[in-house]
Amino acid sequence: MELCGFLSYKKNFSIKVRDDESMITPNIYITTIIVDNSYRGQGITTAFYNKLFCKFPGRHFYTRTWSTNDIHIDLLNRLKFYELDRIRGDRPVGDNGEPVDTVYFHRMPAKTSFLQIVRQYGLNRELSMLFLILTLSIVFLILWMKSSEQLSKELWLAIFTSLGASLITLGTDSVLKYFQSKNDEHISALTTFGIDNISFNKDEVLETIIPRAKHELWISGYRLIMTTKNNFKDAIRRAAKNGKNSNFRIRVLLVSIYSNSFAYVYDGEVERTKANYESLYKLLCEIKTDYNIEIEVRFTIRPIFNDTYKVDDRFITSPFLHSVEKNERITAKDFYSIDVSDHNSLLYKRIESDYETIWNASKIRVKICPENTFDDFITFVEEETKKMQSKSLVQYSQLVNE
Repeated sequence: MELCGFLSYKKNFSIKVRDDESMITPNIYITTIIVDNSYRGQGITTAFYNKLFCKFPGRHFYTRTWSTNDIHIDLLNRLKFYELDRIRGDRPVGDNGEPVDTVYFHRMPAKTSFLQIVRQYGLNRELSMLFLILTLSIVFLILWMKSSEQLSKELWLAIFTSLGASLITLGTDSVLKYFQSKNDEHISALTTFGIDNISFNKDEVLETIIPRAKHELWISGYRLIMTTKNNFKDAIRRAAKNGKNSNFRIRVLLVSIYSNSFAYVYDGEVERTKANYESLYKLLCEIKTDYNIEIEVRFTIRPIFNDTYKVDDRFITSPFLHSVEKNERITAKDFYSIDVSDHNSLLYKRIESDYETIWNASKIRVKICPENTFDDFITFVEEETKKMQSKSLVQYSQLVNE
């Protein structure tokens, strides 16, 4: 018999991974998983994980790896782990000179029964204590009711009251844990729609995921505020650098700032957005020059109802909600973002179809040419927008007349 690999883990490991979240216990923390080189690619690592999932049903699973371990990260994504936290530059610089991050992953439990909930959240002790205290409370209540002596009645009443307080406290704690389990179950159920994670900070999600792109990157939106941020630009540069030898391509889908659709949503934002477009244009020219990446930009005169990003086979998108800024002007902002990587899920197919529909219908198409200035670029967009809108107006008039 020959050893081909091993996995080690700790039970109920606790570490504060983010300022607002610690590892949920009880849990299983996978510390090490190693497979001999000659046995890799045979599904052994997957079998290790699945064996652990079967051994500890209903548990939260945590592990960590380094940001350059693409094969392991791809496997964790397939096994429904999502990125929980990232410590940037935590490890020595890699062979390509890039800093290496330590990345923590979390897999939500899939609970199917009340007994699993009891085991996962350690409610065995609470339920046993509840039963014991309830039994004693009933006993002392009966003693109090049957006692004829005043001293005895006061003693039984005091004990009964004390047990009652403990019963309420312990019962409340058990109920809270149970509702926490149901909340986790709802979050876990999101995976049935193909949603890997929900985040309230899309910037951080994209800055983390974009550098991992190997084949393609899609960007869409109205104002492209993030393109002015250095972290976002660096993420795109790293993706282009990593993908320069693998037919990497970039798609950018924008709403023309000269269109009625833009004016209806962001009236008064033309100059600011134009500056954002210029920032992105210069970045794309730089990438085209340095890495000769295939880049195509398309503009639509139709509204885009949410920003959508695609990193290889992974979509990050957000619904728009409206809020009032300090100047009492209504603006559209992201409320939360969803991360979808299961390309067989209906949600993934719907998002992809939505993006492709607008992409294919966008007639204003621009190839990034570093020898052209931004003024040439934006002037072309303005002229084509006017043509498209005039054509649409004529078609609408003909339709009305008919």
